[in-house]
Amino acid sequence: MKVFLDSSFFFPFIRVDVKNISKKDIGNLLRNTNYDILCSELVYFELSAKGSKYIVQGILEMEDLLDGISFIHNFNKIAKIPIYHPEILILAQEFRKTHQDYIDCIILASAVKSSEIFITMDYNLKENIEEHWKDVISKENPIFVVKTLSDISKK
Repeated sequence: MKVFLDSSFFFPFIRVDVKNISKKDIGNLLRNTNYDILCSELVYFELSAKGSKYIVQGILEMEDLLDGISFIHNFNKIAKIPIYHPEILILAQEFRKTHQDYIDCIILASAVKSSEIFITMDYNLKENIEEHWKDVISKENPIFVVKTLSDISKK
């Protein structure tokens, strides 16, 4: 089963804590042979942007950022989905009509086009999926579902 992780699940790899996400839980998911793990190539940008902010504030060391990105890049169990595919850009533009954050739109479009399960903690995105995009997503990928990490960790 293909599971697409939102970028927030990778922050622990650069030593940035995220409420309700533990590095251990992510590690268990990555080791689970029942799942193929995917993410957007935008994960590199999002980790770099957040990491840079924390480096400037003295909260994070550059080595933490570099080590985390290197781990994600070199870990073959995580497939990175490029953002330049026309079908992803077209679907992202559809989402953009009702969602302000274009990065979220690209990530969701990538998830819809490449996976069965999307794991996110972004409640605004979940709300838009339910309120605005259910039909569009169902047409693009009828088996696509949004879950939490704890939902799939229970299996």
